[in-house]
Amino acid sequence: MSQPETDVWIRIECLPLPGSPWPAKILFWNPATETLQGEGVADVLQLLDEAVAKGFVSGSTFSHFEIVHPLQKPSELAAVLGQHYWLIPQPVSAPDQPEPTWLH
Repeated sequence: MSQPETDVWIRIECLPLPGSPWPAKILFWNPATETLQGEGVADVLQLLDEAVAKGFVSGSTFSHFEIVHPLQKPSELAAVLGQHYWLIPQPVSAPDQPEPTWLH
């Protein structure tokens, strides 16, 4: 039996890039409901708001990534968070049940 799309959560382990002042954190994201939870989530939401207001983030090779709906689109969320962190995503059942879930 497959899960309804709204029950899909992604645990994101955020490990600071070398030289980054940002602390390590664990986030839980549901792209269907555009929900982000976890430690320091207010700081992350502020980063996302700033990226949406700017409309893009710059990559390391003179590239730009358009940012419109980072809580809906994995590539946009990764582009913003990737400015400060190595990201390790893992599907889970729910934020309070962080064991791996297979999405098939």
